[in-house]
Amino acid sequence: MTLDPVTKNLMPYPNFLIIGAPKAGTTGLYKTLRQHPQIFLSQVKEPNFFMQPAHYNKINNREDYLALFANVKPQYLAVGEASVQYLGDEEAAWNIHQAIPDVRLIAVLRQPAERIYSHFLMYLRLKRETITDFATIVDVMTGVKNIPAEHSSLYIKESLYAANLRRYLALFPQEQFHISLYADWKKSPDQVVSDICSFLNVNPDLKLPILRDNKSGLPIFPRLFHLLNTPNAVKNLFRKFFPLRLGKCIIDTASQLMLVKAPPLDPELRLRLTQFFRDDILELQDLLDRDLSFWLS
Repeated sequence: MTLDPVTKNLMPYPNFLIIGAPKAGTTGLYKTLRQHPQIFLSQVKEPNFFMQPAHYNKINNREDYLALFANVKPQYLAVGEASVQYLGDEEAAWNIHQAIPDVRLIAVLRQPAERIYSHFLMYLRLKRETITDFATIVDVMTGVKNIPAEHSSLYIKESLYAANLRRYLALFPQEQFHISLYADWKKSPDQVVSDICSFLNVNPDLKLPILRDNKSGLPIFPRLFHLLNTPNAVKNLFRKFFPLRLGKCIIDTASQLMLVKAPPLDPELRLRLTQFFRDDILELQDLLDRDLSFWLS
């Protein structure tokens, strides 16, 4: 609970945020933590409220944002939301600090080249990426080619973890951060969840079912997949006949059945991108006081 800077009334701001990174297991983490009886996470994932106005997603005013937490009961000791682009956004850290200076911040970080490839595949699935050849994306990012590429700067910005964390650390003390690695989430998810629960001062000993975001790969039927995964009149009509959660479950299941495994990341392209991010990785290694040599190999 935090004093609203405008009205000075007690307002139910969240006391923790999952701030990133995209395509690093945060959807699975969000789904898993929501099962904890002492944790409340907003039903709306990625409200993006604290980002630059041009990037507002679902929530663009304070009243609607606070309404996400209006029904929080006393049993919930940790109240949060997950907007995974906060970490890479230039203004989010300042905006968060202005509203909730004592908030706890959680991030999961993934090897940059692997994260970018996964992000690229997601945009292909959603028909938001016009360049379908990942090698061309890498050429643009590394300066080999100078052609229009809408998302290349976003791929870079959201993978410069050390630079992004420096912006937050200039405003928030280090003890308000909990940083996990995607490799840990894949290998030991129970331990990652337990550590986060301890960080949030909720019971870390509960055995929560680990839920993951299974939506990966590329669709067999791109147009139908796109229809099911973007707002449109067909989905609005569908919702009239099915409850929200059931309808979402049906759509997610149908979407998953359409996906086939994507080709693996080309080792040469991985190496090129890893070299591009090398300095930032080494700086992150110092920030986290953790060996990241496996990211560089």
